[in-house]
Amino acid sequence: MELIKRVQFTKEQLIEAAQEDIAAISDALQCYMPCAASKSLQKSLVLKEIALASLNAKPIGAFHILDQQVGATTDYIKDGEWPISNGVIEVYAAPPAPVVPKTLPCSVELKPGLIIGKGCKTETLLTALRRRAEYYAKLEAMTPEERAKHGASIEAFKTMLPQPAPVDKEFIPKNLDKALGVVGVALPESKEEFNFQIERWIQRLIDRVIRYADEFKEQPVPVVPPEKWVNPDINYAEENGFAEGWNACRAAMLKGGAK
Repeated sequence: MELIKRVQFTKEQLIEAAQEDIAAISDALQCYMPCAASKSLQKSLVLKEIALASLNAKPIGAFHILDQQVGATTDYIKDGEWPISNGVIEVYAAPPAPVVPKTLPCSVELKPGLIIGKGCKTETLLTALRRRAEYYAKLEAMTPEERAKHGASIEAFKTMLPQPAPVDKEFIPKNLDKALGVVGVALPESKEEFNFQIERWIQRLIDRVIRYADEFKEQPVPVVPPEKWVNPDINYAEENGFAEGWNACRAAMLKGGAK
């Protein structure tokens, strides 16, 4: 059997190949739901990224070898220990391990309605992610019949859970929702919250009245002129007409004040 000759690649070729593989795997992961297939792709992506980082790494130092003698003696290599040729041995630093905080710096929403809050242990989130991945992998491995049976059991379990009591909105006055919507205030969800909000609204009203007190001061009542006498014995249209018009205006003023 003829052995396959090992092909030699340059560093640049390997870097280009790693970059292409990373791009292809990243695109493929966007098309998969969490399942065993995507888990395998994620492993491949991590390995490719590590390989690319190693290829792009820069040496932090070098050992200069002359007549099998090391120019600098360290714990890594000592004079005469290795049968090495003359030249330079470059030294690279190992990538630091990723630092994972003990607690979450912010809230994380695993799915709608399921939030792990800020300050919770990071291990709690990692455990939840691991269990979710295992659950989806198990679900992916099920047959259609097993999956249907599994879904039915979940729905049956949901019916056994206590249902939240419906919110009674009878305590909310008519059209209050419209009024609150105009000023951008959310509608109270309970009677207790409504009572609490009522106190705040009343206090705001009092503060506003005090602030604009000058605008709410009682306006002075207009002075009603005295009635003019109309002489019935004369028929001068100019004189009596003016008096009658005057009295008509006076009557209108009195009528308006009575309201």
